[in-house]
Formats: sequence, C-alpha cells, structure tokens
Amino acid sequence: MIASSYQAYKELVLYPAPICVLNIPVVLASITGETFSTKVNNAFSYFIYWMENVVFLLGFFIFELMLLIPVYFKNIYVMIAYSPGIFTALFNSIRWVVLGPLYELLLILLDLKLLFELCAMHQGCKVGMVDELYEE
Repeated sequence: MIASSYQAYKELVLYPAPICVLNIPVVLASITGETFSTKVNNAFSYFIYWMENVVFLLGFFIFELMLLIPVYFKNIYVMIAYSPGIFTALFNSIRWVVLGPLYELLLILLDLKLLFELCAMHQGCKVGMVDELYEE
C-alpha cells in the first residue's frame, strides 16, 4: 500500500502531525472513520492549496505594482519616439499621461483575475475541454 494514495490518511503523510499544527482537524478526523476522514482530508487539502496560493497571488500583485512606474515612464518615451508625426506623438503621449495609470491598473487586475481562475482549476486546465480532433 502506498501511503499517499490512501485517501483517508493522505494529508497526514504530506504534513505530519508534530511538524504541522494546522492539521489537528485531520488527526481528529482520522479517529472517527474512513468516510469522514476522507472528507476532512479533501477539505484540508483545499485549505492548504488556497493558503499557499493567496501568498502567491499577493506576491504577484506586489510584483506587478512595482513594475507600474517604470512601465508608465517607458511608455511615455515609446509614444514620443515611435509615433509617425509630432502632433501624433504629442496626442499619444498626453493620452497616455492621462489614461495610462488607469489602464495599467485595469491590466493588473485582469492579470490577477486570470491567475486566480487558473488557480481555481483544481483538476487541471484540460478537464472539461472537448478535443475536436479526437474521433471515437
């Protein structure tokens, strides 16, 4: 028997009791019975998964906020340097100066939303997708 494949005690193998204090509900559920223990193990697995991912999402958000100011100033230079005429360059750079911070914040929030949706795919991103080229 492989210990991690046994659903009722899987989380106790991954996070042993004296080391991880968070798994006290898993230890208590292992006394009650296999069906309840399996449910508690699955809930604990999701809890640990999201506890790790909240830290990851927060770090990703802070990283993108740190990039906000350099990207803002670099885009001002790009609008001026690569616009075809002087009036177009002036128009594009003024438009970026006014609307750029809002646009950047919107893109950061959209990136965070997409990353959250990827994290929410617990069974993998290919589950539920239909392969159109596969014929039975």
